[in-house]
Amino acid sequence: MKNKYDTPLFCGLTHLGQVFSIGWNLKFGSSSVFDFNKKNFQNFKNNNLTQEEPELKKNFRLNKKNFFFININEIKKYKNVFFTEDTPIEKKKIDFVFIKNKIKKLKNYLGRNANLIICSQVHVGFCDDIKKEIFFDRQDINIIYFAETLIMGEAIKRFLYPERIILGVDKESDFINIFNKFKCPVLVYNYKQAEMVKMAVNLYLATNVTFANTIDEYCRQYGFKFSSINLALKYDNRIGLKSYLNPSLGLSGGHLERDLKTIISNSKSKNTLSFFKKIFFYQKIRKKLLPEYVENLFKIKKVKRIVWLGISYKQNSLSLYNSPFLNCVNHSVKKKINFYWYDSYFTLKKSNINKFLKNLKYIKKNNSNNLYIFNYLSKKDYKSLERILKSEKNYILNLNKDNNFIKSSNVENLF
Repeated sequence: MKNKYDTPLFCGLTHLGQVFSIGWNLKFGSSSVFDFNKKNFQNFKNNNLTQEEPELKKNFRLNKKNFFFININEIKKYKNVFFTEDTPIEKKKIDFVFIKNKIKKLKNYLGRNANLIICSQVHVGFCDDIKKEIFFDRQDINIIYFAETLIMGEAIKRFLYPERIILGVDKESDFINIFNKFKCPVLVYNYKQAEMVKMAVNLYLATNVTFANTIDEYCRQYGFKFSSINLALKYDNRIGLKSYLNPSLGLSGGHLERDLKTIISNSKSKNTLSFFKKIFFYQKIRKKLLPEYVENLFKIKKVKRIVWLGISYKQNSLSLYNSPFLNCVNHSVKKKINFYWYDSYFTLKKSNINKFLKNLKYIKKNNSNNLYIFNYLSKKDYKSLERILKSEKNYILNLNKDNNFIKSSNVENLF
């Protein structure tokens, strides 16, 4: 095993740090880890990792002997320090100050001539700002920006087999050569260019989502849904099968919204501001689609309650941020509609919405005249609920085309 100080140190062990440190361990054989947050650090040691990445726990358990868990005073002995703190997305304005403060704290423990590789999502100009505001008296520190393009739920695979690696630098560094082992293009830019690449990717995906939803509205004008023809567009090489070209209830999860908020808050161009403001505004319009459907159904049918199956914004995710589920809950509370939920993957933590929700086990006593909303559901979950769902006295609204295993005559697909 290598001397631990020859391995890179990953500082910050939330989702980003867990993926990077475990991914690096798999690729290079060893890595060192630390977190100023004692709870995060202890959770990592105990293999209490994010459930959003199924491969993490297994890989950590198999390779734990190759991890070095260091104390705060050892940071100065590391030549290469990855800053892997997740940027908070829950607030109306993205909290880049939180990231700056964490870096400011880390600065005091960095050794001379260390490479500081920043992996957090930041705004354009961030690295230049911290060089002036935080590292003005530490010119020996070489700052490198790593523009990560992970996908939630597939992060380890994306880390190990990236399409390309994007780095931002302001001077040459031998450390960059280590990324050649990934056998993909390594694109080296200045700070602002690399920061913009990450932001531009998310903004492009946000426009994909908005385009799909806008066309879906237009298709409905002619009596069909965009999901019935979108595959034809995806087979166009100029668009692609992996495009975000699926109609939905708008942006959720916070990652794409984060960069929309950022460009809206600091764009100096009126045209640019107007364009992205309209995209952001359209998300609010799109989210009304489901509440309007539910309200109409309650008027026409004698529906007593809503049962939501699969509460996250996407499959195998633990994020409820800006999710259709929460949007529907809030609407139902206002309308005094009874609301139940079920999810075998997601455990709902204590929150303000808990008092409005009931677990599905109670619904078996009242299994008629319900509206079941299928978001993300496994075949196993469906099988256990099949008898209830086949009741002709229930209504089923499917939000996810991948739920094609559902066999019931009373299913309506929203998309």
